[in-house]
Amino acid sequence: MNLRISWLTCAVCLGSALHAAVSSPDRLLPGDTLAVFSVPDCAAAGSAWKDQALVRLWNDPAVRPFREKFEHQWRQEVAGPLEERLGLRLADQLELFRGQLTFAVVGNGWPQAIGKKPGWLLVLDTRDREAQLTARLAAWKTNLTEAGRKVLPEKIRESEFSVVSLHRDELAGTPGTDGGSRAGDDEGIEVWFGQSGSVLWLGDQRQVLEEALARQAGNAGPALKSNPDFASALEAGMGSAQAYGWVHLQPLVRFASSLAAASGGSDDGAMGLLDPSKLLPALGLQDLRSLSFSMSSSTGGMTAELRMGIPESSRTGLFKMLLPGRKPAGPPAFVSSEITRFQRLRVDLKESWSALEGTVYSILPTARSVVELMFQSVGKDQDPNYDLRRELIGNLGDDVMVLEPRPTTNTLDSLDSAPTLILIGTASPDKVAGALRTLSALLPPPMNLLREREVAGRKVYSLALPGDDGAGAGAPTKWFSFGAGAGYLALSGDSGLLEEFLRGSDPQGKPLSELDGLQEAAVHVGGMDTGWFGYEDDRAVAQSMIEALKRDAGSIEGMLAFTPAGEVLEKSGGLKAWADFTLLPPFEQIAGYFHFTVYGLDLRAEDFSYRMFSPTPPTAAHSPSR
Repeated sequence: MNLRISWLTCAVCLGSALHAAVSSPDRLLPGDTLAVFSVPDCAAAGSAWKDQALVRLWNDPAVRPFREKFEHQWRQEVAGPLEERLGLRLADQLELFRGQLTFAVVGNGWPQAIGKKPGWLLVLDTRDREAQLTARLAAWKTNLTEAGRKVLPEKIRESEFSVVSLHRDELAGTPGTDGGSRAGDDEGIEVWFGQSGSVLWLGDQRQVLEEALARQAGNAGPALKSNPDFASALEAGMGSAQAYGWVHLQPLVRFASSLAAASGGSDDGAMGLLDPSKLLPALGLQDLRSLSFSMSSSTGGMTAELRMGIPESSRTGLFKMLLPGRKPAGPPAFVSSEITRFQRLRVDLKESWSALEGTVYSILPTARSVVELMFQSVGKDQDPNYDLRRELIGNLGDDVMVLEPRPTTNTLDSLDSAPTLILIGTASPDKVAGALRTLSALLPPPMNLLREREVAGRKVYSLALPGDDGAGAGAPTKWFSFGAGAGYLALSGDSGLLEEFLRGSDPQGKPLSELDGLQEAAVHVGGMDTGWFGYEDDRAVAQSMIEALKRDAGSIEGMLAFTPAGEVLEKSGGLKAWADFTLLPPFEQIAGYFHFTVYGLDLRAEDFSYRMFSPTPPTAAHSPSR
């Protein structure tokens, strides 16, 4: 009796193991994985994302005419033909997305081993849809066989697999192939697909699949979790995201460097500038280790993060120029909540200039004499003791702000050329403005023709910008202006916006820093004291864009006319056949689905990240899901 119970227990445990959920990517994938994208739980992610405001907007009855027209065109032009070609319904396949979905590219010995190339692997856990998966695989093989394909049976470990060959033109969607092999044509791949319990496996190389199945069974070589760069990204929060991706840049950078070294390159002239062996170290990319992103959604809002793995001690070049110090970067009191966009970067501009010079000189050493000549000669005709480097670079501070007010007109042209005010903190803004005025003498006509005027007792300098060739002879001259005020050098292509700042006009509405929910949202991106912070009014942006598209969607179609997308649109009835923006309701009916977005930085010793958070709009948070 005890023996029977023991055998029964073993059988139950074995059955549970065979049908267990697929291992997480850090355990399933090999240590030489080059890239991975994973959704740890498709069902949970889908449930969370469907409650997001923009998904609710898509299902709102007010948007139904627009949505139904788009979905009809999608079925007619894309989904329908694809289903007919594949002999299956896309909706049936989507039912399989229940558990983990992971796609990866693994090194498979590349680039060290001669003749080796990276392989890809896709794994999908269907959980309780094992029977449906079995039926889908049988249908795939039947459809392929009926289409004249050779479907070869194979076995990997204890699992049955099928192998089919595809050519490059088929992968690109080119019609006209008969599915057979062609003499001398090696531009194709083998696709392996099979099932192990509830898990679907796809890949292009037997060895890659075999090693993954071995790890799933718990007996294989080093897994991805042994890679310290991947482990660091997981620890930083990637592992708890609803979807994430990771790229191991270190072997790719090394491979690019080896190619550059092997190809030689010129040390002189323009070719030296293009030499990758100089560019990678000069730009600070030589020590890049990894790049990752993650996305998550909750009732509170949506979070996205882009993280770059590079040690603090190796941050040179671009990273030295752009990464800030840990200083307050929230909006000052004079920034109004009526603004559309706000960005503030607390980077030491003198150090950034020094890093820029070092980068340029290491790529193109001859540039040093040109730059030094400029600093030593400009302004000497007016004052022999004038020192441009001292007056310009020596007075730069550690504060850069970019502000964009709400547009006054909602047209595509106005959105494309929205007025922007740039504020640069300086120790002496009047000296910096004067240095730029002196430096303008080196600009080509008409920009060297400087116009001066006074606003509220402050000097304002304006440069005439080169005209647009298509604007016509009678088009008004565009000006770019700058002036000093309130501890900042102010620059803008909109003279009214610049003058408003120099006059010190009181902001309309309450300050941005007092906007409801802003402080709480900032916590999700690391707060406002990490040296970089940004804000965008999604509602204002969406209103401007939607109303502009309602007025003039033809301009978008004209811009796309000479692109591949334009060719597709032309064959399927034009943009209006897909997206008829005139069918959208008045913006007031859907404004509650839009709120705002904040941005921030997270600086760590081994990496840094750019974070974005969009809180759920207050009205959308309480509206029923449709």
